Amino acid sequence: MNGTLLTLRADDATQVGSPRYTPDLRVLARLEQLGTESGLAGITYSDTEDMRSAPPGMQRKKYTATMNNVDGEAMVRWITRAVAEIQGLEVSLLQLNPGAATPDGKARWTGQVIFTRWERKG
Repeated sequence: MNGTLLTLRADDATQVGSPRYTPDLRVLARLEQLGTESGLAGITYSDTEDMRSAPPGMQRKKYTATMNNVDGEAMVRWITRAVAEIQGLEVSLLQLNPGAATPDGKARWTGQVIFTRWERKG
């Protein structure tokens, strides 16, 4: 995290208008859309502000996806698309446990994915 803070401080000083840090109110809706397009169901989403220290004028948004018995391949497609298509989005935590297998023996997964994104305040 220290490396990220240093990068943010440097970026903030040189790239105040960088679109990477532009607040985006559609991140949660976009995560849901990408999940659906990737073939996922049974996910609940929430967003909060990470209260850890941040450089002046910045905030770290946290987006939590809680999954229950989802397909592993669809989950990987979703995570890959999310970080590629939502500017500045990063995976902060991936916590998985085996869930109930399908009748044909295909593994399912239960757990959480926490994404984070730095944004300029206001």
